[in-house]
Amino acid sequence: MHVIIGAGPVAMATVETLVGAGESVRVACRSGVAPVPEGVEVVAADVTDPVAAERACAAAEVVYHCAAPPYGDWARAFPALQAGVIAGASAACARLVAVENLYPYGVSGGRPLTEDSPIRPTSGKGRVRAALADALMAAHRADRVRATAARPADYIGPFGVRSVYGEMMMGAACKGRTARVLGDPDVRRSVSFLPDIARTLVALGRTDSALGAAWIVPNAPAVTQRRLAEMAFAAAGTRPRVAATSRWMLRLAGLRDAGARESVELLDTFTEDHVADGARAARLLDVTPTPLEDAVARTIAGFRSR
Repeated sequence: MHVIIGAGPVAMATVETLVGAGESVRVACRSGVAPVPEGVEVVAADVTDPVAAERACAAAEVVYHCAAPPYGDWARAFPALQAGVIAGASAACARLVAVENLYPYGVSGGRPLTEDSPIRPTSGKGRVRAALADALMAAHRADRVRATAARPADYIGPFGVRSVYGEMMMGAACKGRTARVLGDPDVRRSVSFLPDIARTLVALGRTDSALGAAWIVPNAPAVTQRRLAEMAFAAAGTRPRVAATSRWMLRLAGLRDAGARESVELLDTFTEDHVADGARAARLLDVTPTPLEDAVARTIAGFRSR
């Protein structure tokens, strides 16, 4: 039994990967509703309650922590959410695979990010994520849970509508509208593909030597944001149009959009190269990233089918 906490894009991609491998899967989310294939169990659970988390994780071999509170509620809600997931996985004697991100690395000066890069968060969200990562590994060292974690870059994929490259870029390309990018369109950025994130999570759950550490998800070679948008427009068959979103524009948009408001503090990482080197995980887990043009084409096809 594989238990997935959450029903967002990474969770749904992980469901697809596990179902494709013939595994038994349970999804636990607050609403108890998720767009899953036939045969996947879905249960309603508020896993901030350790008792509910234990019920949700019952009989699990691997638990995948793919849930996150609303962006603006991270500092208050995320610690309790993770603590509940740890309690649930611990009660089931299950391995715990957590989805993290690159925020704790902060601004790197354009240097590639690896598992050995210093943790120097430059945003409030980065500090929250760094504290959560520390707490997870502390629980592992204390033998409370057997844990590992994956750190993807900003992602694309058929489910990734609300990501930074989702509706603003992939959706815009499908509709022939101007793609909006944060910061500098000509800085290089790594992009994770949701199915590659899912394959990494599943491989981590099966690999003893991955426990006790966080791993950067294998990605295709980094490209500029402008080049990523051009790939999207080419896949959609529409004329490429790309525009940058500056700090003041993001703040203005934030007056009516919570996502834009919460993204202002992350803008510095979009003004320099932000390249994530997942080679170490690729070797350990035997995960080869999908070529970026293929990933973009599959993302555009997914957006259109939705």
